[in-house]
Amino acid sequence: MKRWIIAICAVAALTFGSYGWAWLESYQLTRQYLAEAEASLAGGDLAGALKGKERRDPQSGAVVFAGGYQQVLDLWSSPGAWPKHAEYYAAREAIAEILQYRLTVQDGITMFQNFYGRDNGLLPDILLRVGALLEEQGDTDGAEEIYQTVIDAFPVRPEIVEQAQRRLEALKAHR
Repeated sequence: MKRWIIAICAVAALTFGSYGWAWLESYQLTRQYLAEAEASLAGGDLAGALKGKERRDPQSGAVVFAGGYQQVLDLWSSPGAWPKHAEYYAAREAIAEILQYRLTVQDGITMFQNFYGRDNGLLPDILLRVGALLEEQGDTDGAEEIYQTVIDAFPVRPEIVEQAQRRLEALKAHR
């Protein structure tokens, strides 16, 4: 009986210890990605801040990846990634702030062209914002084209497709 209890305790300790180690590693990587995203944002590089970027390390000359806010979300996207640290929520807020207040039509279109098919994370959200910006500018044809692109390109994001369909229908109803 004692052996079973010791074995169960050992397995539990190993499991919790492994999870704790993985959580700590994820947290440290999160801090790195946030710092890199904030540096990109401070330099005016919205794509780098949102999606990360490759850069040359000045010391080694090697190409390294500098993370963005998307990588923070990706690290903590699993339901098993618990508890989510405050940096996860800070990254979500930073993304929302960039999309709402800093993104331009040209920024969004360039990101779509550069990342579509390679890394689609955040692209549906970016394109929805581009459509809204085009609407605000009175370019309904451009907005319709963007919303149709969202519908065609991102069927795996039904909530985004639904928003694009609603906006597209509203624009067509006002013609």
